[in-house]
Amino acid sequence: MTEWIRTAGKAITPNFQMAFTYVGQSGIGYMFDYDPATKQVECKSDIARENYEKCLAAVEAGTMTAQVEDFSVEFWDAGAIRCHCGAKVELSDDWRGTRCKCGSEYSSTGQQLRANWREICRETGELTDDDFLS
Repeated sequence: MTEWIRTAGKAITPNFQMAFTYVGQSGIGYMFDYDPATKQVECKSDIARENYEKCLAAVEAGTMTAQVEDFSVEFWDAGAIRCHCGAKVELSDDWRGTRCKCGSEYSSTGQQLRANWREICRETGELTDDDFLS
């Protein structure tokens, strides 16, 4: 029986940006990483910090506007299981499956694949060596 660590399902990669746009010029301006939990802009360099401060001054002067934009991306997370060897296996939705460090292979639904599944596919001509995980 498969032990699920994280079940499959939709997941979201969060991506929030503080967008500064010049008044009357849609889409022209600057964007900075934004953390909605702290409501803070994340400047990762001195140049980013300088540009952010210039944008704040431009908002004060009325030449720019600022708003938070959500560019988060939804994706399918195939989940994670515990292999019979005890290791955590991050599943992939790749049809070739996912291999644990011990050599066991699992389908995208967490089902352990039989050890000789490649040989059977080669014998039937369904797949070639180029089709398999390395």
